[in-house]
Amino acid sequence: DDNHHHHHQHHHSTNVVILKAYAGKLGGQWNLPGWSPIIGKIPEDIPEFQKRSDEVSQFFTEIDILKKDDRLATSSSTASSSGDNGTTTMNNNNDALIQKLTKERAIASTLAMQEVRRHQLVTNFRGETQPIAVAFAKVGPTTSSSSS
Repeated sequence: DDNHHHHHQHHHSTNVVILKAYAGKLGGQWNLPGWSPIIGKIPEDIPEFQKRSDEVSQFFTEIDILKKDDRLATSSSTASSSGDNGTTTMNNNNDALIQKLTKERAIASTLAMQEVRRHQLVTNFRGETQPIAVAFAKVGPTTSSSSS
């Protein structure tokens, strides 16, 4: 199976370089020895990312509390067989608030990621530096426009 690992020494003409990379964290680490380093800054070192990330965590906490609150309200309303509308309207209020907070959480999360991407700069062999997202975005349109 692993025969391709054994006798690479006598291929002096071809220098094979294997780069290993992973996305995000591995074992709680952004940069691990023997792996390609992170492109850009470590997110926790970017104050704006840290701020947005804390907001996302806060939204998760608030949404979690509201959902627990909803579950308590529904379990108590089934216990009391009085079909009074008080609990249901309270649930609906929570649902609306949960939806609102979920949208806000998504926005905060997107802003956090944009902040990380802003720092992911790559330089090509011509010495041109761009955010990696911009560099990759160019691949599609330029190749198709040259054929027309």
